[in-house]
Amino acid sequence: MSYRQFETPNLAELSEVDRVSPLEGCGDFGVLALRAVADDGDLVELTLDPLGRSIRLVWISDGRRLVDVYREGATRFDVSQEPGSAVLRVAVEYDDAAGLLEVGIGYEVSVKDRLMFN
Repeated sequence: MSYRQFETPNLAELSEVDRVSPLEGCGDFGVLALRAVADDGDLVELTLDPLGRSIRLVWISDGRRLVDVYREGATRFDVSQEPGSAVLRVAVEYDDAAGLLEVGIGYEVSVKDRLMFN
């Protein structure tokens, strides 16, 4: 498998998206942590490590961790603003598989995780 860089938007692009805000002081060099809150109070934290090509997604509802996903092989992260919500997308690629993790934050949180084997 050839090495692919993990492409991420810059902080200026992220600041233009409602509901998504960068967290301060995540510790590791180059690591970016984002937080988003849905209207129902659910919280999503996404940590991106471009050098390690990895991500971690945590979805918290009423103080309980509902989803905790870690992925390596991340190749692209993007955020888009849609009416009433923000959508976070992370593409991953492995030797024999590729996938897309998509998180919608609006009135409530939705998570779609697809992984297809070649």
